[in-house]
Amino acid sequence: MKSVLVVDDEPVVLKLFEGLIEKNNHNIKLECCTSPYDAIKKVSEYDFDAIISDYNMPEMTGTELLRKIRDSGNEIPFILLSGLCQDKVAADAINEGVDYILLKNHNFPEQINRLEEIISTAAKNKPGKNDDSFHEAKYRSLIESMDDSIYMVDDECRYLFMNKKHLERIGKTSEIYRGRRYQDFHTPEEAEKFSKIVDRIFSNGEEIEEIYEKDNKKYIRIFSPVRSINDEKIIASNVISKEIRKPGSEIVEDSIYIVDEDCRYLSINSEHMQRLGINCEDTYIGRSYDEFHPKGKNDTFARIIKQVFETGELVKDEYLYGNFHFTRRFCPVKDISTGEVIAVTVVSTNVTDQKITEKSLIEANKKINLLNSITRHDILNQMTVLNGYLELSLNISENDEQKVFLEKQKAAADTIYHQICFTRDYQDVGVSAPGWQSVTDLVKTAEKSLDMKGIKIVNRCRNLKIFADPLLEKVFYNLIENSVRHGEKISEISLYYEKIPHGIRLIYEDNGVGIKDEEKNIIFRQGYGKNTGLGLFLIREILSITGLEIHETGIYGKGAKFGIDIPEKVYSE
Repeated sequence: MKSVLVVDDEPVVLKLFEGLIEKNNHNIKLECCTSPYDAIKKVSEYDFDAIISDYNMPEMTGTELLRKIRDSGNEIPFILLSGLCQDKVAADAINEGVDYILLKNHNFPEQINRLEEIISTAAKNKPGKNDDSFHEAKYRSLIESMDDSIYMVDDECRYLFMNKKHLERIGKTSEIYRGRRYQDFHTPEEAEKFSKIVDRIFSNGEEIEEIYEKDNKKYIRIFSPVRSINDEKIIASNVISKEIRKPGSEIVEDSIYIVDEDCRYLSINSEHMQRLGINCEDTYIGRSYDEFHPKGKNDTFARIIKQVFETGELVKDEYLYGNFHFTRRFCPVKDISTGEVIAVTVVSTNVTDQKITEKSLIEANKKINLLNSITRHDILNQMTVLNGYLELSLNISENDEQKVFLEKQKAAADTIYHQICFTRDYQDVGVSAPGWQSVTDLVKTAEKSLDMKGIKIVNRCRNLKIFADPLLEKVFYNLIENSVRHGEKISEISLYYEKIPHGIRLIYEDNGVGIKDEEKNIIFRQGYGKNTGLGLFLIREILSITGLEIHETGIYGKGAKFGIDIPEKVYSE
């Protein structure tokens, strides 16, 4: 008999699991718990053949639970079951080592059958425990503690790690510092003071802050202990060092300088000199950019300068300088008579305040999305339970009139389920940055996801790419799904594009029954449609993110025809 641990914060879902699995399969014994922490304890005490876990739970996510179990050295097969497992969550799950991912849907009995197959496969493939995993856990703890640190030292002040920002600031490579002591690069007075603080960290485990001055600048330095996840022993000290700036000292003016094709300075303004601590313009004139910047920054700068000289077009980028964010514009300087690029003017603008505001908005949006996700997760759980019991009721009911009512209830529950799923898709519209996407690839992906019922797709878009929201795939999925569902006599779907003033028009058409004239202007409204009425509304919202517009221009009786107007610079062929 296979022993399986099921973790879900909804007791009613667990009860339904027990009822359906143990009723249909006597070879599976379930152990259920609502708390991930209880699950961790049970896994340490019993040898289960597999774990089934919900993804979104109040105490921790399913992938966080998996991480803790793996960190303890247990390689038990892990099955993630969730109604919220989108691409990002799926990627996170795969990275954490989830063995199987199964999405919840309204057909709960079908999900149970699929789970039984997965449990059997997982139990056969169950690996033995790896003794080396404890060492790996310590290493993982060390790596994770590095996220916000500048550098890390052991109890003898030997460098274990330096983050990329710190290395760029000092212009060093990791090989120079790794394994060396703090006193190898600092004065005896500095080294003695630093060593005493590190000794306190390892002795008392306290977090220590200090303010110090160096090169006429004031810094705050924060020391914090790094502990092993197995025995809580202090194994290193993180050190975060930040410059304290005087009020009004922030960089606010544009930094402007001019360079030639070999990145030699031709001119430089006072703001840029002040930013880099240069007192005289002669110090820079005729010198190369790479003489004053780390190799990584120089490579990027040289590549962009080369691009401007070759194309004659303006280039923009962003970069970090200390704690400040900047945008940088590389503007070609052209010879009036020949039009050739003879130099590049670089204008660097401080956008730190904008970035702070942007970060605040992103954080606020994350909190709202988290609340929506939790609420939706709870509703979908209840809908799963409702559909499961409706299915069971239909199977045992012998009253024909009662079955009719139950089927109508199930149809209504299915509609509610799909409407809740739509809120998940709509919440993601505009959240991620737009990108270039191949129409041909998106159509192929949508086609593989649907039962085409013998319908042929003729795609003449070749190498056409569109700059649009990452959810563009759902545009083609919903268009094709609508044709398959409502086309009736449909046998073929065609995609092609044609030139129009200021852009192109991507044409999607089928040879089905088409759309009535009186409906053409209202089919994109929220709530209009034969099912949930959300598909075409979602399509219009996704396209509008990057200025794309969609219209229906087909002839009723001959087929549906959608035209998507795509402006210049938002497509490539």
